Amino acid sequence: MELRQLRSLVAVSEEKTFVRAAQRLHLTQPGLSRQIRDLERDLGFSLVERETRGIVPTPAGQALYFAARSILHEVARLPAELERARRAATGRCTIAAVPSAHIRDVLSTVLREGALLPTSHPLASRSSIRFEDLGSMPFMFFRRDFHPAFHDFVFETFRRLGYRPVLGPMQEGLQTLWSLASEGKGWSLAFGSHRKSPPPGLIAVPIEGFHIPWGMSLLTRRGETRATTLALVDMILEAAKQIEQS
Repeated sequence: MELRQLRSLVAVSEEKTFVRAAQRLHLTQPGLSRQIRDLERDLGFSLVERETRGIVPTPAGQALYFAARSILHEVARLPAELERARRAATGRCTIAAVPSAHIRDVLSTVLREGALLPTSHPLASRSSIRFEDLGSMPFMFFRRDFHPAFHDFVFETFRRLGYRPVLGPMQEGLQTLWSLASEGKGWSLAFGSHRKSPPPGLIAVPIEGFHIPWGMSLLTRRGETRATTLALVDMILEAAKQIEQS
């Protein structure tokens, strides 16, 4: 199995015709068809079928298509990874991490927090709410021993904002909290990622003036020139960017 064959399968699966796939790969149509036939012969089963709506992958072809896309993506990243390896071929870089109990003191990314409410709740259609809108609705959170520092930080933030929540039963896991909230038993914290994809049955509504620092700061020496350190910084920033986009 060769990379050119995988590229051919990906192009045919996405373009749905050999004509467009051949144009995309700058190949002749017979040459592209031959590559697919050779791949099918080597594997021992069909990868695509011709139907009235165009070329359609078989179940095996669909599985190989997804795997091929992943493989080709990794191959495309190799030059950049090799360049990083070349720049950091020698040298030593020491990484220090701030203890979790103090991590909030160096947080730099501030996300606007909100409330996770059942989709049927009267407040769910609002663009934002205030703490007083929640009234006597119980606040559901995890038990303090699950993460004491974050637990205390949240309740200290409530206190500074003048909010004294009615406490619902403390839970041990987020899934349990979200399940109870979706049943209308109370509200729970919504984080930035919940704006686009909240848990099932819930909707994230921002709370005015309510912010909780969330994230980490990467601190390096000003004017850093060492190749090893610069390569590591590039890798960390790229990983953070991928997490942010995911």
